[in-house]
Amino acid sequence: MWPWEHLALGYLIVSVAWRLSDRKRNGLLVMAVAAGTQFPDLVDRPLYHLGALPAARSLTHSLLVAAPLCLIVLVAAIRRDRFALGVAFTIGYLSHLLGDALPAVIEGHYGSTRFLLWPVYPATPGMGTAFQRMLDVLMTPEVYLTTLSYRTAMVLLVIVVWIDDGLPVAVEVGRYIYDSAGGQGSR
Repeated sequence: MWPWEHLALGYLIVSVAWRLSDRKRNGLLVMAVAAGTQFPDLVDRPLYHLGALPAARSLTHSLLVAAPLCLIVLVAAIRRDRFALGVAFTIGYLSHLLGDALPAVIEGHYGSTRFLLWPVYPATPGMGTAFQRMLDVLMTPEVYLTTLSYRTAMVLLVIVVWIDDGLPVAVEVGRYIYDSAGGQGSR
């Protein structure tokens, strides 16, 4: 999955969970889920390209690392009275792993999900062309948007959900900029 697809999946899960528990979605919550959805790639990919890991999906893509790490995040969040943020990060993190594994499961390539149990199962090197594929998407977004795969549809759905949630993060940033510029809210 692309970074924005990971973010979309994590945000969708958190938004639905918070709606079911009648909680407000806000900028801090969105930032926590965003950090969680990107965390595995922000750790594994650079370490892979530096030669420190055998694959771009290994260390933080493994449930053997993710589970204790999420537990540590939740304990720290409880101690700081920020449990909701810890849960949002954890949901984001675990949704990233789900997002990476789900396409392989849907296509029946169960062996491609072995990264979830690294180092018990050896990692499969690869992802070397991911940067080039991302450049292709960024240079020709109309191709990405017009293919309308389930992943593209999910991103478009999440944009609608985010708007319905009140544009968390965007509203807070806009309010901060307005107040900083001497807007009426700062008087």
